[in-house]
Order: sequence, then C-alpha cells, then structure tokens
Amino acid sequence: MRLLYLLAAAITLPLSSALAQSVRSTPLAPPPFAFSFGQQICRQQHLTQAAHQQARRVTTASRRHEQLMSRYDLKFARIDIGLERTSNEIGAGTNALLLARNVSATTPLDTIGLELVRINTLFLDSLLVNGQRVPTARISWLADGALRIAPVQPIAPATDFSVQVWYHGVPTTSSSTFFGNGLGSTAVPGLGNRVTWTFSSPFTTHHWWPCKQVLLDKLDSVEVHVTTSADNKAGSNGLLERTVTLPNGKVRYEWKSRYPIDYYLVSVTVSQYAEHLVYAHPAGMPNGDSIPILTYLYPQQLPQAAPVLNATAPMLENFSAKVGLYPFWQEKYGHCLAPIGGGMEHQTMTLLGFPDYGLIAHELFHQWFGDNVTCASYRDIWLNEGFATYGEYLTIQAFGTPVDANQWLLGNRGGAFQAFGSVVVPAADTLNVQRIFSGALTYAKGAQVVHMLRHVVNNDSAFFAALRAYQQQFGGSTATTDDLRQSLEASLNMPLQWFFDQWAYGEGYARSTFRWNQVGNDLLIESVQVSTAPASVPFFRMPIEFDYTPGAGQPAVTVRLEQNQPTQVWTIPLPPGTTITNVLADPRRWNLLQILRIRRDNTFGVTGLAEEASPRLTVYPNPCTDFLSIPAAVQERTAEVVDLAGRVVSRHHLPAAADRLPTASLAAGTYLLRLSEPGFPPRQVRFTRN
Repeated sequence: MRLLYLLAAAITLPLSSALAQSVRSTPLAPPPFAFSFGQQICRQQHLTQAAHQQARRVTTASRRHEQLMSRYDLKFARIDIGLERTSNEIGAGTNALLLARNVSATTPLDTIGLELVRINTLFLDSLLVNGQRVPTARISWLADGALRIAPVQPIAPATDFSVQVWYHGVPTTSSSTFFGNGLGSTAVPGLGNRVTWTFSSPFTTHHWWPCKQVLLDKLDSVEVHVTTSADNKAGSNGLLERTVTLPNGKVRYEWKSRYPIDYYLVSVTVSQYAEHLVYAHPAGMPNGDSIPILTYLYPQQLPQAAPVLNATAPMLENFSAKVGLYPFWQEKYGHCLAPIGGGMEHQTMTLLGFPDYGLIAHELFHQWFGDNVTCASYRDIWLNEGFATYGEYLTIQAFGTPVDANQWLLGNRGGAFQAFGSVVVPAADTLNVQRIFSGALTYAKGAQVVHMLRHVVNNDSAFFAALRAYQQQFGGSTATTDDLRQSLEASLNMPLQWFFDQWAYGEGYARSTFRWNQVGNDLLIESVQVSTAPASVPFFRMPIEFDYTPGAGQPAVTVRLEQNQPTQVWTIPLPPGTTITNVLADPRRWNLLQILRIRRDNTFGVTGLAEEASPRLTVYPNPCTDFLSIPAAVQERTAEVVDLAGRVVSRHHLPAAADRLPTASLAAGTYLLRLSEPGFPPRQVRFTRN
C-alpha cells in the first residue's frame, strides 16, 4: 500500500514515446497528475488521525485464541454481503461460508476460533458448523473480537468442515478506515459521490467478515457476492462471474477468484461508478491472450483520469518482463476509486484514492510482492512495501527520463536517511502499526535495500532472473526475509548473508569522506567511512562506483571498487598522458551512502607519508605516548617508523605474537608505521606521538 508521506518532490511526468505507443486508447497529452517522488503516498493514509488513535492493534487475538486458529487450515471463503454506498451498515441476510480442515492427524477439533469485531451495533444472527446450527450457549464472542465456537459434533482429525456465520449491523462507528475501521463510507470531497469500501490491512478484516487474521494461512480461493442497489457497481477480487437482478431494485455482483489470497487482500467497493477498460499484452501469455485492466471510477473524473489509467497496461507489461508474468493473469487487474489519501493493493483490484503514476506503479508491483508472495509475518513487511516502492523506480526507469529517475532516488534516499532501526521489524513491534509501516524503514530504506542488492549483483539479467525464481518458488504462499536471501543465493550462486546482516537486520547507514589525487600515472582515491549505528553495524561493506574525468571535455570513466574496511585506499593506473580533472563518488546513487565531502588533496600520495597506496593497518591508541597496540601475528615481522621527510627513524624486529610497538623514544609529531610480514604486502598507517 502507498500513502501520502513527505512528498519531498513532485513533478509531472509526461508519457514517454514508448509508453504512449503501447497505450491502446485515446491519444495522450501530458497528464494533469503528478508522479510522486520522495516518500510514498501509500503510507500516509495509513497514518491518518484514526491510525494515531490506534497506533497499536487493540483487537488482537490473545495467544490462546491464536493457538485455536492454528488448529485448522482455512481453505475457502464465500462472503455474501449487503452494502450500499450511503453507509457502512452490513445488510440483513449477510453471511460468510468458510471451508476449512482440521490439521491434526490425531486430535478432534472441539473449539473453532474466528475473529469478528464485537460492538453493540453488529449482531450475530446464526451460526452453523457442517450445516448444523450451533446453540448460543456454545458460542463465545469476546470483546476483543475473538469468536469461539464449540460445534455440537467435534471435527474429526484430518477432516474438512464448514462454518457459516450470519450477521448484520454497523461494524464500526466512524466512516474512516486505514487502521481505524475496516469498512468505511463517506462522500468524495469536492464531488459529492458517495462510496463504501473496505480496507482490512493490517488488522481490521474482522470488521466486515468473520475471518482468521493469520498471514501464513492463505485462502485457496474466495468468492465475494455483493447485494446493492441497481444504480451501484460493486468491485472485488477475481472475475465477475455474473450479475443477478433481484426484486426491489437490487442487484447481486458475484466475484470469484481461484488464486490463493491472504485475509487482508479480500475487498469490496460500492459506488455509482463509470467503467474504464484497457488491455495489457505481456509476453508469455498463452495464445497471445490479453489481460483486462478494469477501473471503477467517478464518472466526472473519467476524461481526466483516462490517460493515467491507460498507462497501467505498459506498466504491467514491463513488470511481467522483469519479474515474471502477472501472477493473476487468468483473472484481471483493476482499480476501484475511493476517497482515501493513497492506495491499497487488494488482489487483482487495487483501491485507489486518485489516479497517479507513482501510486498505480506501487500498487501494481504489489501484485507480485505482497499479493502473490506475501510476507510471512509483519517482521518482514518490507518484502511487500520495499519492493512495491522500488516498482515506482523501475517504472520511471522504463518510461521516464534519467532526470526523473535521479530525482526519485534523491527523494527515496532522503527518506531512508531518516531511518532509525532495522528494516526487519523487531518481534516486539509486530503489532505496532506505526512501526510496521514506517516510511523511513519499511518503504524508503526497504526500497534502497533492493536497489543496493541490484548493485551488488551487478548484472540486471541475473538479478531479475533471481527475482523471477523467487516468485516461482514462493508464489501463492508466504516468505520471510531469510527465504528471500536463500532463494537469491541459490539463483545467483553468491553468498549474501553479509549483505542482509548489514542492511536488513542491521541499523543505520554509511557516511564517507573521500579525497583523491593524481600521482604520475596513478589515480589515488581514499574513502574514510563511519557508521551512523556502530553498535549495530560498525562498517558497511559495499561496492562503490567512481566517475573520473580524464581530461577537459572528455567523457567520464567509471570504475567499480570494493570497500572492505573503514578506511581504504585504491590505486587506479591511468593511460600515459591522462590528466584527471574531477572525480565523483557513487554518482548514480546506488548505495545508502551519505557523502560528507569529496575533494582533491594535492599532498595525498606525494609526501613521505604515502601510506595510501598500500593496505591499511589499524593501531591504537592514536595519538599515542609510550606504545602502539598492533595486530598480533604468528610469525616474525619488521616494523619501520618513518618521519615526515620520509626517513626511517626506527626499525624493530617483532617476534611472533608481539602486539606492541614501543614509541616512547620518538619525538612528538606525525609518523608513518610500515609493518612488513613475510608472504604479505606491507601494511601502513599514519599515527601521532604526543
């Protein structure tokens, strides 16, 4: 999902020729909608006033109730609900039929746990298990929404069973959704159209149907039947199987999806909508078939919104080429408009607050990352939101300009630099809505982690092939951060634990100071890095690109170097006659790296203390007085101390395991320590004697 948050920059993104040519509708002019850069629209709506009032999940199931729900596998739900666009009242006759299976091979199931919000204006009318009515005395409906059912006949081990719940009433007291209520109804500001919609993420599905809010237990399929007034349209998941005309000016929309779906992705939206339909033609479709993209939107917005909505088709084609065919290709993709400040990635039919390129791209990429493969717990929510955010960048790369892409990275990095904590949510915070949907961590830094991972792989063909393999391996199921790591390692044949330890589980980011100089036919570059969270990650290993200009008017040359220690010096041989005029560090902003300074130092590599061209050595204390502590070794070494003029002022033969160098005899000043060990290149470091 994507919400208004820190719109550090917003520009209008005109359609590129490639994008315009792939749209099969009316000619496109530059759209009136802004492509949002910086932090994500998808977050702010989550953090409306209702969210602040409910920063922690107050209807969470108790541990005992979660254990009850773990005793069965929920396979199917058919929700037959009555809704109107004018209120969030659930009509009489509403019922949910659930099909499940006792997962125990030996123990009967004597208590079935479900979740349904419990307030005075929502009423439980009847409840059946395997078609047999359950007496009220065998039903416990707790204030936290825990619904416990003791069937008249316990469910035998390894046996399928059905639960049908009849209910009606007003499940919430406010028209707001987004973490406050799961079913909202209100007018569209400025238009007057009224809309009723559901928004179940992360913990409010039970506001509108009796469910099991457990990420690991995806439904195998779902049907949503919506009875409403005939002048409304009702959008939901999957395909519209049929509409049935009913007495008294009513109609029933029957939606059906046969793909696995997580509880919070089931949805309904009702209003007086106009339809907008385009088709996508991604490569790999059987028989060259197409995917319908159906949008329900306000009639008066159709002319203005059509160019933006048309762009969904080439976006879908682009994502399919990169990470695999649209996972729900046998059904559809689409949108329903509602008066919200962002979007929600309801499977096959996203909820949109307004047509916006960035918002559409974000929610569309969620169909792969979040819907097809869903995070296994809210610790791993960045697998949904970080990747979906990166989908915005992939769209800009495909259809925007390099300037657009650069602006997006600037904004996203700016958000990530505000991050305090790890991308993976601590276990203690998995009920904390504000922490789960942290704009800096889950969205901005999460997207930057994907970007840096792409840089580490350094091969787009291999990177996207690995993401396709991940989608195939976990499609229709759930995954953890470690599942992603292992899948990528297998596909890429490269170790990535170090990367995930730094960027997913660790905290902070890198800050670096660079200096450079040309000495003869060598370019010397030094990077001195510090961590913003040294207790978590003392040093961030990373590849860094440098662009150097080999002469006035000459094109820049790119070199890729690996920084493997906090202070590192590289020597780059240059062609004879080269005169370097400028050096840039990380010019394409691959890394979550804050560059504090980069400058030319004309003394760098020129003085007698030219330690920069050799591997660095770590010593302490520095400055020192009577001794320097140095790394111990298993064999004899030679240590030379060199002064500012390049003269060796002392030489020591250090026995094996020696870890101190005497410095009491040195005059106060700055020196170079050169440590030589048989079989290894000399290591050098500058130090000061007080």
